Amino acid sequence: MATYTVNVNGVNVKTTVANKSSFVDSFITELVLSCNYSNSSHLRPIIGLDVEYKVSDDSIVKAATLQLCSGSRCIIIQLCNMSVVPESLINLLSAPLFCFVGVRLLEKARLLRRDYGLECRNVMELRPILDMGVLTGCIGVVPKPLNLIMSNWDAENLSMKQIESAAEDAHMFFKFGKMFFG
Repeated sequence: MATYTVNVNGVNVKTTVANKSSFVDSFITELVLSCNYSNSSHLRPIIGLDVEYKVSDDSIVKAATLQLCSGSRCIIIQLCNMSVVPESLINLLSAPLFCFVGVRLLEKARLLRRDYGLECRNVMELRPILDMGVLTGCIGVVPKPLNLIMSNWDAENLSMKQIESAAEDAHMFFKFGKMFFG
């Protein structure tokens, strides 16, 4: 496990890269304890969710990492390098209490289910909202380099560029999710 500070548009996001269940358990405990569970609010805590992929030589796509972000805290879970999926992660993703936000979530949820048996219970797709923002000029998009998108996401040690990219995406999904749903 290693923890980094990633600057995302002026926000320092504490980002942990984890490939062991105990590290994931600690993060999820921290995340759950940090959420605001106000009884007066009907809103679920928002968590940005993203997945990076590994494409095999025979063109089979598999989820390599799962990124979760809430506030200025992010974790990059190296699912492909874990021997067992942590029970805490299974419970978090299937809990009715949280709302997971991101882009292309149905596809990502299908891969997480197929590859690791993970079920994402409450997902909100941001793509239609973000597409409208881009079309109207309210949101600018900077495409990521293909060599970063297609890089080795199942590596034991991710590069700093990979860590920054993964944290940026999950954090931006969290921010947009809070803006539109929270």
